[in-house]
Amino acid sequence: MRTSKTGLLREAGEIARRAFGLDGTVHPLAGEIDSNFRISGSGECFLLKLAPACRTSVAELLTACLHHLATAKLPVSVPTLVPPAPLDCPPGDVPGAAPGARLCYPAHPALVPVSYAGAPHTVCAMTWIEGTLLAEAGAASPPSLLEELGAALACVDAALAGFEHPELERDFAWRMEGAPETIRRYLPEVERGAELVAAMVDRSLARLAPLRRLLPRTVIHGDANGHNVLVRSSPSGVRLAGIIDFGDVQSGWRASEVAIAAAYAMMDRSDPVAAACAIARGYSTVAPLSPEECAATLSLAALRLCLSVAVQPHQIREDPGNEYLAVSQVPAWRLLRSLAELEWRTAESRIREACGRASCL
Repeated sequence: MRTSKTGLLREAGEIARRAFGLDGTVHPLAGEIDSNFRISGSGECFLLKLAPACRTSVAELLTACLHHLATAKLPVSVPTLVPPAPLDCPPGDVPGAAPGARLCYPAHPALVPVSYAGAPHTVCAMTWIEGTLLAEAGAASPPSLLEELGAALACVDAALAGFEHPELERDFAWRMEGAPETIRRYLPEVERGAELVAAMVDRSLARLAPLRRLLPRTVIHGDANGHNVLVRSSPSGVRLAGIIDFGDVQSGWRASEVAIAAAYAMMDRSDPVAAACAIARGYSTVAPLSPEECAATLSLAALRLCLSVAVQPHQIREDPGNEYLAVSQVPAWRLLRSLAELEWRTAESRIREACGRASCL
């Protein structure tokens, strides 16, 4: 029998209390696969993340990544792990526990095995970063804020340069280097616009063909969309507050980091290339982008958009009640149509100039 929403909230609250010693009001949050909750009380808020057992290796990657970043000097806030509470728990809480066993949560790693919604999960908790979603600012966000985001992403990537984990090379839907194959796999499920997506993939791959082996690789955040970037008001205007959700962290092309952020920043703008230039300019102030990376940025951004419109319809059919999966579909299609009419060589030249490189025209 399915657990009610109220029952799931109660379960999540009990897990937060027993696993991490966190008491407070439980608020459900949007998410692609994992179940996320905000725990608020006593003037503090925390994020509780429950991952199905099939995603334990990814949950381990996430917590290892945040543990690695905990000592990094970053210009922007990122979540900090909450250590599990050293509390005994009855055997029913942990799948596979021996009858009568008394289990004690370790101080590290930060993951705890639990039963949630009648199935095995792993859970972690992290600090809550206050701010407004960049997605809510949308096209109103100024170029200076996008430059700040680009610079912050470069700092995060620099901090992740020494991070190692086997799951960084995992094959998953949002891995940029496997984007063409993923898009083609899901393309038959795209009801309208499949021809546009196929043409954009071909155009992007043709531009990337001479560049691919020249693109530097590193560990990247991999998902700096407007729902994973937080901003705040300040006397000098809107400023960057935080970068969240490291669940898509991956080893890949450094230019993909810039391109992913640019793909979302370009949505619903009268001059989308200017937004891509601002992201790239900011990134280059910390880690100068090579001419090849500048040339690849627009093609990679187009591939990211194609991924979004190809993969998410399948996800929506699999999980029709998850409204989060559809948040970027309409603006992504609009931007794809705009990019289809754009002169890419001119746009690539603008990105090069924004990064202090000579024009390619």
